[in-house]
Amino acid sequence: LREASGNEGEGRRKGRRLGWERGRGDRYDERQERVRGRGYKYGFLTMIIYNALMGGMYLDSMPDWCDLFAVNIIGIAVSALIFAVYCIWNDAYMSFNESPRMVYLFILGIAAFNLFPGIMNLMHGTIVEEGKLTFRCSNIIMGFVFLISAAVFWLKNHIRAKGEE
Repeated sequence: LREASGNEGEGRRKGRRLGWERGRGDRYDERQERVRGRGYKYGFLTMIIYNALMGGMYLDSMPDWCDLFAVNIIGIAVSALIFAVYCIWNDAYMSFNESPRMVYLFILGIAAFNLFPGIMNLMHGTIVEEGKLTFRCSNIIMGFVFLISAAVFWLKNHIRAKGEE
């Protein structure tokens, strides 16, 4: 049936163009692997320190400024941002088979996907209830994480383009 349709290779070509070739995976050089490992380490250590501080500060009681989910999402966001910014700035965020434009658009898309419901929650007044930051802040927080990552990605590519002139 595939041979009769004449389109057997078209799906493969499209998949290769998008970086979806089976078994191919992401390709990073040794330097990128080291930098990504350091980025994971810095993000993980940030999470450990954040959790230790929050656990120590709120050992006997819950925070009075936010709920438990908000405390955790802030730690995750800070850790993810440290990893992303470190890897982007040290040219280890993208693999060899990824297009910078597509990665940039993907990051912006995720930011928009998170900011839209976050802004809606903000407009409906559900992010802060009874003076406490609620779990509904997670979308806007993660949206800003991806927006900052996109800004760093753009800045890094802009600096690189200026250096090549």
